[in-house]
Amino acid sequence: MGLLFGIRQILRVMEGGLCTLALPCNSFGFMSSSQRQRSTEEPWGNPHYAFVWQGNNLAARTALLWCLCISRSVLTLLENPARSRVADIPFFVQLMNLAEIWPQHIKWLLVLNL
Repeated sequence: MGLLFGIRQILRVMEGGLCTLALPCNSFGFMSSSQRQRSTEEPWGNPHYAFVWQGNNLAARTALLWCLCISRSVLTLLENPARSRVADIPFFVQLMNLAEIWPQHIKWLLVLNL
């Protein structure tokens, strides 16, 4: 039902609008690197852990939603921490290599002055 809800929400966005997508950090972030075992050479990680399998599943669904956004001329922002392994997932590698959509990979650095 979550994928259908996502499709319905994207169909509501007007052409030229912005869709923000986010993947759970627990499967792609730095803090779980010892268990998830994702790398550039092995982007799918260790699927024996449920959270890794679920992260892969959600990544595939997010890529489908991103493709729907592209087909509807909706701008898309995929949020994830700078040190995550999301950029290594083959679905996202292929989408980021589509020159026709002008993809950009922007890393943010948050600096707090206390």
